[in-house]
Amino acid sequence: MNEKRLGELRDRIRDIDEEILKLTSERMTICREVGLYKKDHNLPVKNYRVEKEILERTKELAHKFGIMPELAQRLMKDLIHYSVVEQEEIKSTKMSSVYSESHRNVLVIGGGGNMGLWMSQFFETFGHQIKILDRNQQLSSRFEQVSDLASGCDWADFIVIATPMKTAADIIQDLVRLKPKATIIEICSLKSPIEQSIQTAKRQGLSLISIHPMFGPDTKLLAGKNIVICNDENPELVSMMRQIFSMTSANIIEIPLSQHDPLMSYVLGSAHFINLVYARLLKRSAISYSDLQKIAGTTFEKQMSVTSDVLLENQDLYFDIQSLNAETDALIDDFVKASQEMQSQIIENRRQEFKTQMAESLKYLIDSE
Repeated sequence: MNEKRLGELRDRIRDIDEEILKLTSERMTICREVGLYKKDHNLPVKNYRVEKEILERTKELAHKFGIMPELAQRLMKDLIHYSVVEQEEIKSTKMSSVYSESHRNVLVIGGGGNMGLWMSQFFETFGHQIKILDRNQQLSSRFEQVSDLASGCDWADFIVIATPMKTAADIIQDLVRLKPKATIIEICSLKSPIEQSIQTAKRQGLSLISIHPMFGPDTKLLAGKNIVICNDENPELVSMMRQIFSMTSANIIEIPLSQHDPLMSYVLGSAHFINLVYARLLKRSAISYSDLQKIAGTTFEKQMSVTSDVLLENQDLYFDIQSLNAETDALIDDFVKASQEMQSQIIENRRQEFKTQMAESLKYLIDSE
């Protein structure tokens, strides 16, 4: 290839880049028109069914055009994300849905919080009528607030508990006394702090199921996200939850309630712990973060992307995830032992042991795929 041909190829790439941006602009214009239609017809912005269909079609088209499916789906997820952002800006007024017989009344306890708002919007997406109960009576929310728990229970077909873990147990006990006919859905990040209340509610005949959305309240797309359902005892409730979330592109995972917190000690607890410790380590150094950024390599940038996200999260929630999980002490002990083991290998120049541990860790990851 000569220099002239290289220049021609680069010019062609620039033309294609311009065409991609032009088509993106056209797509966003159409999405804005869709947003106006949704606003005029009181339709929800998010449509998880459509999201799922788009991503499934994208995967098929990727194979057709010889594009890596991961690349095609990543591009489409970004387009969907910014389309949703545009439509949310257009549709900023209160939505009133047209309800059919299949739509239900959903009371979200803690609806003023971030995950409470997310759950409210999620159920609203599918046409359910939403009311919230929040201890902050002065809360400004587009969802109607009920005056008290008793009246909310009388109205609701579903009751979602989206409160801090320390509050959730008391709420379940209050529900035991009120004996609502509604299906109760609790979404706590840990189950052991409320397990006694859960078992009491079930013994008293309440219809209660534990789930755990494995994502934060800023999530706009459910593609690739996990939703855990604790599948103890009541297959009808599990089937109902699967049906609700099967209309999205989320992954639905069933586990027993007893396995939830041990698994979370690693999936949440250890991941949070390591990133928080890493942030403290950097803070304790005599080097400014800006100086580190100037010379950062790929690994540091990737690590800081995750660490920064952790530091921006709810501080009380992250403390509760560490302090309320009975598995945390053992987990931290293992973390210290693993650190000391690596430290001794490095100090004592035990190269082969260090390499063997790396290889065995990699094998653990590969064998799990």
